[in-house]
Amino acid sequence: MHLGGSEPHTVAERKERTMDNNMTYSTPEEQPQMAGEPIAAYATQTTSFNPVQLHLLKMFSYAKTSESFEDVRKSLAQYFAKRVEDDMDALWDNGQWSQEKNEALLREHI
Repeated sequence: MHLGGSEPHTVAERKERTMDNNMTYSTPEEQPQMAGEPIAAYATQTTSFNPVQLHLLKMFSYAKTSESFEDVRKSLAQYFAKRVEDDMDALWDNGQWSQEKNEALLREHI
C-alpha cells in the first residue's frame, strides 16, 4: 500500500488511487473530501471511444486543409440526412406517420 505523498510506483498503488467514476488522483490529498468540499484540480477523467468514433478521428487526422475537413463534414451530413429521409419514408409507408402528425407537430410550441 502506498502511503506517501509522492507518485505511486506500482500498478497496484495506481489502482488504489482510481475511483469507480474513472477519476484518478496523484496523491491521497487530492481525493474528494466529504461534506461537499471541492474535487481536487488534478483529477482526470478517461473517455473510451467506440469503433465509429475512432474511425472518424482517424479520418479527420487526414484532413490537413479546411477544404478537406469541409468535404468530410459535408459527406457525414449527407449520410445522416439520407438516413433520416429513408427512416421517415419507412414511417409513412407503414402508416406510423401521417400528414395529421406533421400538422400537429407544426402547431406545437417547442
